[in-house]
Amino acid sequence: GRIVIPKVVVDELSSVEHLYNKLQNYIQQGMVAVEDIPINDEAYKYYEKFTLNPDKGYRIIGNGEAAVLALAKTKNGIAASNNLSDIKKYIEDLDIKHVTTADILHEALKCGLINEEKGNQIWQKMIMKKRKMPTDTFSNYLKTHQ
Repeated sequence: GRIVIPKVVVDELSSVEHLYNKLQNYIQQGMVAVEDIPINDEAYKYYEKFTLNPDKGYRIIGNGEAAVLALAKTKNGIAASNNLSDIKKYIEDLDIKHVTTADILHEALKCGLINEEKGNQIWQKMIMKKRKMPTDTFSNYLKTHQ
């Protein structure tokens, strides 16, 4: 019940079969909750601003990113995203807590859920899938984030 994914993100993932199937499994197990943003909800005002009518100096962002940020802002949650180029100004100016894959892997290592080798394997898979990572290996990331 601690991980909430906006319905719009679930809809976006439905076009990536293996991710969608994994997500559906997590939902059925109760590990992930899906939340829609009703039009009369405070989060919807942020969502609409982010996607249609941003304040001067801000860029329009995608529906998934907008929904994540809107829910994190209004529910005092943490946004998980590697898409910093689109959301950085919003998370900084609106004081939205944020984590990246690198942060999550680092925390998993500190908690003993993975070892450095497993972190490097996951890191390389992310790079192979064209995901932006801050360094070429998890080990190199750890050298600057201990």
